[in-house]
Amino acid sequence: MKRFLILLAAMLIGAAAWAQNNQTTVRGTVLDGETREGEIGAIIQFFAPGSEKPVAFASADAEGHFSLNLSGEGEYRVLVTNMGRKDISRNFTLGGDSRTLDLGEFLMESDAKALDAATVVDRKTLVKMEVDKMSYAVSEDIDSKASTVLEMLRKVPMVTVDGQDKITVNGSSSFLVTVDGKPNHMLTQNASVAFKMMPASSVESIEVITNPGVKYDAEGVGGVLNLVTARVSGGSGSSSSLGDGQYGSVRLVGGNQQSAAGGMLTMQRGKFSFSVNGDAGYMLQKGEEVDTRITTPLGGTRTLTNTDLIAPMVMGDASLSYEPDSLNLLTASAGVMYLGVNQKSDLAHYLVGMADPLYRGSATDRSPRPDLNASVDWQHRFAGHPGRMLTFSYRLSDSPASVSSENTYEPAAAMPARKMDGRTVSNDHTFQGDFTSPLGEKAGSLSTGVKFTFRKNTSDQDLYLMTAPSTEYVYNNEGSTNYHYYNRIAAGYAEWSGNYGKWGFKAGGRYEYTWQNVNWKQGAGEDFSARYGVFVPTASIQYSLGAMQNVGLSYNIRIARPGIGYLNPYVNKNDPTHWSFGNTALDVEKSHNLSLVYNYYTQKFMMNLTLRHSRTGNGISEYSYTEDGIIKTTYLNNLRQEASGATAFVNYNISPKARIYANLGATYTDARSTTQKNYAYGAWNWELFAGAQQTLPWDLQLSEGVVGQSKSYNLQGWMSGFSAGFLTLSKSFLDDRLTLSAQAVSHFSTDKKVKLEMLSRGEGYESLTVARIPIRQVVFSLSWTFGSAGVSVKKTDRTIEKDDILDKSSGRDSMTGGVSGVGM
Repeated sequence: MKRFLILLAAMLIGAAAWAQNNQTTVRGTVLDGETREGEIGAIIQFFAPGSEKPVAFASADAEGHFSLNLSGEGEYRVLVTNMGRKDISRNFTLGGDSRTLDLGEFLMESDAKALDAATVVDRKTLVKMEVDKMSYAVSEDIDSKASTVLEMLRKVPMVTVDGQDKITVNGSSSFLVTVDGKPNHMLTQNASVAFKMMPASSVESIEVITNPGVKYDAEGVGGVLNLVTARVSGGSGSSSSLGDGQYGSVRLVGGNQQSAAGGMLTMQRGKFSFSVNGDAGYMLQKGEEVDTRITTPLGGTRTLTNTDLIAPMVMGDASLSYEPDSLNLLTASAGVMYLGVNQKSDLAHYLVGMADPLYRGSATDRSPRPDLNASVDWQHRFAGHPGRMLTFSYRLSDSPASVSSENTYEPAAAMPARKMDGRTVSNDHTFQGDFTSPLGEKAGSLSTGVKFTFRKNTSDQDLYLMTAPSTEYVYNNEGSTNYHYYNRIAAGYAEWSGNYGKWGFKAGGRYEYTWQNVNWKQGAGEDFSARYGVFVPTASIQYSLGAMQNVGLSYNIRIARPGIGYLNPYVNKNDPTHWSFGNTALDVEKSHNLSLVYNYYTQKFMMNLTLRHSRTGNGISEYSYTEDGIIKTTYLNNLRQEASGATAFVNYNISPKARIYANLGATYTDARSTTQKNYAYGAWNWELFAGAQQTLPWDLQLSEGVVGQSKSYNLQGWMSGFSAGFLTLSKSFLDDRLTLSAQAVSHFSTDKKVKLEMLSRGEGYESLTVARIPIRQVVFSLSWTFGSAGVSVKKTDRTIEKDDILDKSSGRDSMTGGVSGVGM
């Protein structure tokens, strides 16, 4: 009996080992046939030969991927199903020498009959979260029909837009903006103003890439904000598979604070695809009131300012792709953006205790900012080597900008009138090569690349003064500057990634070497040069807890090189009580970032939770002090900061016609100055966006929501929080080709304008600024689409990713130093 039990145990162990060795890992991807987005929650059933009941199940994740182990051999059948979609059935052979079987892509189509019979409104997920990035499906949000990109950003997890429209990504105001993976210098520098004017209907989705990986430049502490348009598809597959066709749309937007018109057209003819897109509009914000009270040991002052802002903007771009065969792809693109910021202000300046103003003044500022860019990419795949790819890229970017301002005062003897004409230019040439190849069936894949960037920044500022009793402007040599700033950056990277069962790994390193030179043509600065290298590692681990949940951990180092906006030493004296200027001695900012991501999703409920921690030892921050009774603001590497926070997005589909969702986050920040011991703070801050969407009778789409933020802090003070609400109603006609929408936005108070406060304390002064900004608005929009939505211009899987510069955008300006206003 004992021998029999031993023999039986041996047989069972051998059978289990044979079954384990006989298993095959079967995987595939379920995608929407038009948008090629992942079909989250799709059910995959496997049927053995001769069986009518499934022997195994799987579920597609947020990207549409599925994977499981099957035992056996022979002709199996797989059935893919999802709510409101046509079933897909496919036969495959299980067995053989290979223990990995890729079933490829399953492209799902809408099932009109099933939808009509069940009266179901198909609501796709709004958010997809991965270890290294998050995607918000703008096109699936009905508010996008009448909203701007800035308004949609308030909903996006890990992105914050405060009461001044200051944008932060992953807790940092240092981030890169790209469009379809290509950097946009204008949007990066002027994110708040530009996004306030861009219609959200021109964007398919917004990606927040918090751990970009080493193929990106090391720059951008907060990561990358990528706008994905509807006219560009990925680089895999053949362009001829979709057939010839065209797809386009036109849109009109009008309201009390903004108007815009735009359109896009994508065409495909054989091996060629072409796309053109354009938008034009303007933003009007009248009557912004700012009351600034400054207290010093010598007394105090009060300045009342009333500002009107007009900001016209024109954007246009064209993309072309040519795919001569399945192994080669050539793409080219060119774009132009023009942003004109025109401000007119009236001010009155008082001394404390005086009933009449010491002087009155008026100011006009005009700052047209064009941006030109062009790029070419060639991608080659290797026959007989799936996944092996070589890419060469070139990109040109030119951003000339001019600033013209004039300040006059009454009485003229109180303050000399001043006029300034300035020009800044940022010109980039970038070359890059990338190579990617699998290392073996179970060895993962390796990506490597090299990159060289040559950047030239110039700044030429001419100052003219008019001193009473003269009535003519005289050139002021002492206050004028002219200098050239050169940056040359060479970089190389290597990154490995692999998947093993439920585990996914990625690790890599990037080394960058920088040559900097500053040559002064005129002004008080001195020529200088600097050379330095930096190594930045990155790593991430992902584990699948089941078909509907996963968890991931990632770590990276990011840096921020100060751009010309932070370096420019020109002293801006447009506000006679508050001067500002850059600092040519700024060093590179460096940050360590750690994040933990958890995802859970079903067809009715989904939750994305991110825990993050960052540490910065030499961060760039504003530094203000008083001198001769004037507040002067510049920038220093004096910020030592530890920040820990949590971000959550939850969505619950109450029914096929209704959903509620919320995006909330909280962060505790401990910050202190390395140069001034008394500048420090430790505080919590939070932000919340909550909303609901439902389909009413007659297929009316209703959306309502609220946004709120707490008080936020910096080294020298704080800024008050704010709250607001919105309501959107839209209706589609003609098979959803024509859409009409209306949206109303308002803050929660009886005042006509929202009130924001900012307190700043520095060496020898305290400043309290109260701003009253008109944000209430009503917006109407109309959009029309035509053609086949499956047509798109292809793009290479690798291209130049430029996030190697930190610049002073409108999203990082203070209340007293830049374009302000809430653009809900």
